[in-house]
Amino acid sequence: MFAQDRHRKQWGNLAAAWSLISAVLFCGSATLYCGSAAGADEEPAVKLFKDVNGCVVALENIEGSGTGFVIDKSGLILTNAHVVASPLPYKCTIDVRRGGKVDSVTFKKVKIVGLHPEKDLALVRIDPKEHNASLQVAKLTKTRPSPGQRVYAIGNPAGGDGMVLNKSITSGMLSGLNRVIDKVSYYQVDAAINPGNSGGPLFNSNGEVVGVVTLKFTNAENTGFAIPIADLDTSKFVAMRQRRGDPEEAKLILAEANKYLDRAKRSKKDSTDEQMNLYISAKLYHRALSVDPSNDTTYYNFGMLLNALEKYDIAVAYLTQAIEINPWEKDRTPGTGLYYRELAVALAKQNKSKEARAVWEEGLAKHPKSAKLWEDIAILFANTNDPYNAAYHAQVALQMNSPDARREQMNRLLQDMTGRLNPTQRKKLDTEVAKIPKELKRRQDESDRSRQSKKEFLTKAFAEYLGGEGVVTDKKAEKTPQVVVSSEAPAEAEAKPPVETPDPAAEPFKKVALPAGAVDLLRSVTVRHDAFKGTWTEDDNGILSPSIPCARIKLPAKLPGEYDLLLVVERQSNKGEFVVGFVRDGRQSMFYFDADRAKVSGLDISARDAHQGAIFTNGKPATIVMKVRKEGLMVSVDGKRIFMQRSTDPFPGVPEEWNVRDEATLFIGAEASRYRIYQAAMKAFERK
Repeated sequence: MFAQDRHRKQWGNLAAAWSLISAVLFCGSATLYCGSAAGADEEPAVKLFKDVNGCVVALENIEGSGTGFVIDKSGLILTNAHVVASPLPYKCTIDVRRGGKVDSVTFKKVKIVGLHPEKDLALVRIDPKEHNASLQVAKLTKTRPSPGQRVYAIGNPAGGDGMVLNKSITSGMLSGLNRVIDKVSYYQVDAAINPGNSGGPLFNSNGEVVGVVTLKFTNAENTGFAIPIADLDTSKFVAMRQRRGDPEEAKLILAEANKYLDRAKRSKKDSTDEQMNLYISAKLYHRALSVDPSNDTTYYNFGMLLNALEKYDIAVAYLTQAIEINPWEKDRTPGTGLYYRELAVALAKQNKSKEARAVWEEGLAKHPKSAKLWEDIAILFANTNDPYNAAYHAQVALQMNSPDARREQMNRLLQDMTGRLNPTQRKKLDTEVAKIPKELKRRQDESDRSRQSKKEFLTKAFAEYLGGEGVVTDKKAEKTPQVVVSSEAPAEAEAKPPVETPDPAAEPFKKVALPAGAVDLLRSVTVRHDAFKGTWTEDDNGILSPSIPCARIKLPAKLPGEYDLLLVVERQSNKGEFVVGFVRDGRQSMFYFDADRAKVSGLDISARDAHQGAIFTNGKPATIVMKVRKEGLMVSVDGKRIFMQRSTDPFPGVPEEWNVRDEATLFIGAEASRYRIYQAAMKAFERK
């Protein structure tokens, strides 16, 4: 997708320029040893490096590099949020064991899993199966260190001329605890700081990680900082969209970034001066995105400016990310479709006509009153030798009478394209042109309905684009933060209400016979990928929820318009609610079972038609059948109907705390209770 070698060479040679910025820099190292040490520290440093360097990884894309470390054998890596703030694809280089040997391998499938809601921390994932590798896991200490303690950092700091000093070990003294910066507590280390070590581990003399090296200030020599690891709780990490940012701090950083962008635009194209200013600006944008990562406007603005600088391949990544965060551009003037227009232009400039058309058509589906979008796609059709569609789209643009329309250009295009049509095509065009006002109203009504029902993407072609080569972000990974920690930490921070003992008289589970034609949903579930919150587990008896608030997992399935959903569920501890997310007429809704401490069940537990009384008994499986129809919903438990609502109006949507960010999927969830799902099946309902 990208001219990676060219960009890496251009931007890599400018890495040292980043240190010129008189602002907060991203972190680094102490006195450089590169695998060895001097004086009294020689033997401890050498031994520690040999013992722990295998867990340290290098994270890199064409915009920069950083460090991280493995905290779970399944491939979970901890790093700084600002290290992975770029939407461009990352690669991860790591030393792995294969066949009794240690090899340095590069993983190309790097997924951003989640961000800490407050600290500059991120979780990313690689799959050891990509290289059939065994990973070394860092030991995370739960004990806070003491001032004066010797500490060691292993990372990948930047050297001169764009060189990265891979696996450099550095040492220093822990000179202070509880250094509060922007309301976040850090450890202070008496060490010189170099870019590129960000996200790397800070070890004690026992080879245990005590902190994550993170940032420094340019006016403080030999001073480094690290985020404490003792209170690390991976269950707190959230998807990018859910992370609360600091817009005011980001605004200040962006003001500085735009100064360098202005200088880049005034510089000679492809000159060292242009590249240096663009590189520094990119780093500042990354910093702004690390403090306010869900700000679609920041991604859009940077993508737009990259388009202006003709860096179209990089612009695509930022503009796609802006759309994924905010598909409807709700904070911008309605009817403009600016996000889609800029992205389509970036793709068209790279001769990716198919992808550009998919983006423009998605933009028109959402913003049918945007004359600019109609004009752009008319030009695309003209350039791809499709005179009929070019003429039609030009006619639509002209009928809008937009004050900033390219009327002269559209009239010339229309005359040229119409002249290429045969009589039959011209007659058809005249017929369709007469329907344009009615067609625009239909499109706008459909757009309004889709927006109200919170549909994210409206066209199949654009959904395929997001899942193909054109997009560099992993949408599934971004939506499904996995709570997995190292063997040195608990599996998850679970809620701790009093645990109930299962009823000794409870009946053993008996598998329910599925009706003919039913689809076994559990067969399609992969807990590592489909869990949206919490560590769900699976065995021969089904899947088991974690006992944390709002744990939820998706049930992948191609949904028909009407269907029956069957679930066999057993609550095993506590009395938290069980929820089922379902889809009717393209809108996702949710049904609560045993909400409000097992007192009520329904679509809205405060409504009059909600079922009163407990559904589940701990240790006793219950069979749930939900009949989803266009005219309503009926729910039964163990053959007894508990709920029925006849209505063609939309049901209530899914509350934010239960959202799985996918409007077209089934999901189940549990509130601070363990639920075992023995069976989950769906059967399409066909009207006779």
